[in-house]
Amino acid sequence: MDAVTALGGSGPAFFLLFLEAMIDAGVKMGITREKSKTISTQVIKGTLKMLEEEKIHPTVMREMVTSPAGTTIAGLAVLEEKAFRGNIIKAIEKSMKRARELSL
Repeated sequence: MDAVTALGGSGPAFFLLFLEAMIDAGVKMGITREKSKTISTQVIKGTLKMLEEEKIHPTVMREMVTSPAGTTIAGLAVLEEKAFRGNIIKAIEKSMKRARELSL
């Protein structure tokens, strides 16, 4: 149950932090905050809709949108260098440990 609490209860905050970072990146590049928010939320909505409609694994979709030597792989390389995936896993594990502590 602690794992479900961590994933389902804390997961939205982690997701929202990522969305905030996308919005801030748009602002940093010169897009207005409102426009950046609109674009970023539409990207998320569209991605989730495609995942549901196509019934494919996120890895397959990510591979579909990642062109050789393109913009997406350039950005993904930075995220991988900074252990993005590993840090998300660690954050959820830490949340699970904390849920366990609170339930004692």
